[in-house]
Amino acid sequence: MDQGTEVDGVRRVLVLGGATEDSIGHAIVMRLNELGHKTEAPEPDLLDVTTVSGYNSLMELLAFFRPDSVVYSVGVNELEWSHSIERESFDRIMGVNVWGFINVMKALQATGLSYSVLALTSDAAYRAMRTSIAYCASKAALDMAIRVASRELAGEGWRVNGLAPGKVDGTGMTRYVDARVMEIRHFETAEEAERYEMAGNPLRRKLSADEVAIVACEVLLSSAMGWTGDIVTVNGGR
Repeated sequence: MDQGTEVDGVRRVLVLGGATEDSIGHAIVMRLNELGHKTEAPEPDLLDVTTVSGYNSLMELLAFFRPDSVVYSVGVNELEWSHSIERESFDRIMGVNVWGFINVMKALQATGLSYSVLALTSDAAYRAMRTSIAYCASKAALDMAIRVASRELAGEGWRVNGLAPGKVDGTGMTRYVDARVMEIRHFETAEEAERYEMAGNPLRRKLSADEVAIVACEVLLSSAMGWTGDIVTVNGGR
């Protein structure tokens, strides 16, 4: 297999989940652009990779943009207690967080090229969190999907790695989680909820999307980095 189209140190990076401004994916796009790389971040409603039409759109995008690297920064969460969650909600979370990544890997392999792939997972893969049974399970499954893919493609010029941040300040998902936690755990004030969450965090603050993007762009997507099959955690020691 031939590696993608990196020329003179300039990467061509397709960032799935990078079009939404208040997201880690968007921070990755901005950091890559600052470093002089070329990026493509399709709008979410144009590319649902969990569907057949989304898969076909991805194949067209790969042929048009010809990336050498792909970032899967797509994820959903719906907070519910284990006794309350419905199968539809569970399937939706697993579909986007796990099957979406697998579908992207299938599309990439169908091109006959090799790529550097980075999937955004979460420290929720190994940190049991109340009201997040589907999300935690999906991120644990995604971690294993990353490792299986890297093992299957080892020696063929691929790099497949994961980046597992903790809670990131200012993102749409964090705002949803903060609001939902107040509701379902019956905290009286946002300050009370924040104190509870930060009690186990040495930094006593959330990470920023820019901090996560530095690790993604300058370590895991760097052409100087040659390893594969690793999940790097960035959560302030939580």
